[in-house]
Amino acid sequence: MGHLPAEYFQYYYFRDEILAELRAKPTTRSQDILAQVPDYWSHYREQATMETPSLDPQRSRGGIHELELAIDVMDAMYNDRREVHPVNLVNHGTIPGIGDDIVVEVQGVVDRHGIATITSAPIPSHLRGLIQQLAEYQSLAADAAWHGNRADGIRALISNPLVQTIDKAENVFNELAAAQRHLLPERLFA
Repeated sequence: MGHLPAEYFQYYYFRDEILAELRAKPTTRSQDILAQVPDYWSHYREQATMETPSLDPQRSRGGIHELELAIDVMDAMYNDRREVHPVNLVNHGTIPGIGDDIVVEVQGVVDRHGIATITSAPIPSHLRGLIQQLAEYQSLAADAAWHGNRADGIRALISNPLVQTIDKAENVFNELAAAQRHLLPERLFA
């Protein structure tokens, strides 16, 4: 494609290959993650006793780089550093061709006044369609979660490029809703 804007795009461009690879594994992704949890907690307990803790990204479940980034952004803002950092903000024209109300990850200049996004070049059309479809899916899913019902949740799933069929969407929704029923409002079951 000549351009891969985010690692997760592999799931859309190489869907069949990745699905075959994952199905061939003896464990699921969640099983792999849960198997690592005891080592994460051991590492956290160990570091909590250190005078200068240092988290090892290999012994932590994601988020370390995002946590450090958040601290760097707060530091740049508080100390008026005018540093450039990747940030997630409402588009407002920062990426031409993407809806102004869509949250995008872009570069921003951070200082005591806040964050000023750096306008990017338009996204190539062969990528823009997928990005817009994913943004629409996420918006529909959020709407369904906040005030929708079962049909809204299924419609949101159908709009996901990895789902796209009513049967898959209903199956995914039913499994997820059943597993999380104790956390979900009754309107999602109507």
